[in-house]
Amino acid sequence: MMSLEATATASEAITVVNLGELAERRLRRSSYFALSTIGCTYREGVLTLRGHLPTHYLKQMAQETVGGLEGVHAIANQIEVRSPISK
Repeated sequence: MMSLEATATASEAITVVNLGELAERRLRRSSYFALSTIGCTYREGVLTLRGHLPTHYLKQMAQETVGGLEGVHAIANQIEVRSPISK
């Protein structure tokens, strides 16, 4: 059985070092393929989402997809909505 101290240390390591990466993995696993192009960075409790998507709905879905991650106190959604260019 893992001690509480070891659990806290492991949790801190995940939060500080890999939270942006974990958020990106969540987006890549989403049923919305377009979300796989979004980049994430984490710093001091704030998860920042960057990239572009074709609709406001997908922008909101990206935020909802990563919103439940432990350690995220705020999300800076800097995703740009760009309409697809028609040929």
